[in-house]
Amino acid sequence: MVDESCQIQPKNVLNTQASGWVYALSKLLTEDAAFQFAKDNGIDLVSIITSTVPGPFFTASVPKSVKVLLSPLTGETEYFKILSAVNARMGSIALVHIEDICRAHMFLMEHAKAEGRYICSSQSCTLSNLTTLISRVYSCSNICMKVEKVYDKVLSDISSKKLEDLGFSYKHGLEDIIYQTVTCCLDYSYLPPV
Repeated sequence: MVDESCQIQPKNVLNTQASGWVYALSKLLTEDAAFQFAKDNGIDLVSIITSTVPGPFFTASVPKSVKVLLSPLTGETEYFKILSAVNARMGSIALVHIEDICRAHMFLMEHAKAEGRYICSSQSCTLSNLTTLISRVYSCSNICMKVEKVYDKVLSDISSKKLEDLGFSYKHGLEDIIYQTVTCCLDYSYLPPV
């Protein structure tokens, strides 16, 4: 089970330099510095650790998290490498809808007992299951990146128990997340019409 206590040490990130290590290291060091500053200055601080954040978007360009999620469909190898690396490290792809992450931020800001780190991840799936769900939603799709069962390991339990124990509940499940992401990408012409 992966929970808030499963934080890798910055020196381990620096030593292994796995895919995306600079991003991971900068997040770890920034969070550590922020918590130290908050402690030194008597400030209450909450940190939310998100999984991959897809869903509808209003940006001028398609968010990278969406490009990563849909890379088996689009065939963008740069993003598929990221998706594969996440799946290899965690044994699954964990997702949280953009609306749920926004709701979690508001929930924790308003909750008097909120403190420390919180994982916000509604559901996980294997990489092969993800491609199956994408092809169900985008029915005329030809999955460009061949995903074999070799990518699938034992599904990791990415636990949001600490957040849920405070009373937070997720509004969007896995199929809804993928459906809304694909629909938005069709609206933005990132994906060709069905």
